[in-house]
Amino acid sequence: MGKMILLSLCLAASAWTNPPVPALQPPTRLPAAHVRSQAQCALLLDLKLPKGWKLDAHTPLRWRFTEIYAGFTFAKRKDQLLSPRLPVHIPFKATTGATGARLMVDFRYCRKASCVDGNADYLVVIQADEKESRTEIPVTIQVTKN
Repeated sequence: MGKMILLSLCLAASAWTNPPVPALQPPTRLPAAHVRSQAQCALLLDLKLPKGWKLDAHTPLRWRFTEIYAGFTFAKRKDQLLSPRLPVHIPFKATTGATGARLMVDFRYCRKASCVDGNADYLVVIQADEKESRTEIPVTIQVTKN
C-alpha cells in the first residue's frame, strides 16, 4: 500500500513539472510563387511589427530551412543575424518545375522593457520556369500583439 501511494505521488509530481506538450502545427503554406529557373533568386524575409515594437537588438533573428525539396538549392541552410537590415535576402536557385522548402524563423521583439518571442513556419512553394522574369519572392511575417 505504501509503495502504491509513493508511486501515485511520483506520477502526480512528474505531471506537475512536465506539462503536456502542445500538438505541433503544420506550416503555413504560402501561395505558389513564380520565379525564373536556374537564375540566382532570393526570398525577401520581412517582419511587420506592431506600432512601437522593434526587433530585440540583443537577440538574433534566426532562419532555417528544415525541409528541402528536389530542385531547390541554397547558399546557406540556416543563419542568425543580430539587428538585421530588413528585408533579409536569402539566396536560392530552383530548377524548372515545382519545388520548395519549409522556412522557420525565430525572433524577439520589444517595446521598452517588455519583450516577446515570436516565430513563423512557412511552406514556400515555388514554380520555376525559364520564361519567368521574377527572381525575388517576398515573405512577410505580420506580427500582431494580443
